[in-house]
Amino acid sequence: SNYCNNTIINLTPFIGNYAEIKSISINQRHPHLLAVGANDPYVRIYDLRMIKTRSDQSSSETEENKPESGCIQYYIAGHLPQKVNYRKRYRSLVSTYVTFSPN
Repeated sequence: SNYCNNTIINLTPFIGNYAEIKSISINQRHPHLLAVGANDPYVRIYDLRMIKTRSDQSSSETEENKPESGCIQYYIAGHLPQKVNYRKRYRSLVSTYVTFSPN
């Protein structure tokens, strides 16, 4: 297997084989919330309490057939179209920096 058994966030099924996390931020007021920017235009918000590691998942669950474990919200810049195959058309758009507001 090419996967590490204790992977917390695996974006490969959603972004492709060249998935890279570019930026991570932990909410200081709610440390269970994690913002992730990757090499696609989305910023994902995860609830760490809801994430299962790969070793926690049953063998009958397949990566392609289920949503991202623990992902509770997606954000995208308002000037970008919402429903586009970003793997092809906007591959050069990446989220290079994410942070939570201190308020």
